[in-house]
Amino acid sequence: MSLEEEIGPLAGEIWQFLRLNGESTALKLRVELKIPHSRLYLALGWLCREDQINVVFDDRGCRVSLKP
Repeated sequence: MSLEEEIGPLAGEIWQFLRLNGESTALKLRVELKIPHSRLYLALGWLCREDQINVVFDDRGCRVSLKP
């Protein structure tokens, strides 16, 4: 399976989770969706590149939300 074939659908799962649940931390996304750390950040990068999410970093990690 190519990276695009794996990360694209995973990005879709994250997008759907955010649509249903609103803003989330990266940790919560990883735990709730059972995503390995590296795959989570690849999928978040995919969504950032498509300009579909906001990512805010703070001292505790990052919070992710869908763009309106």
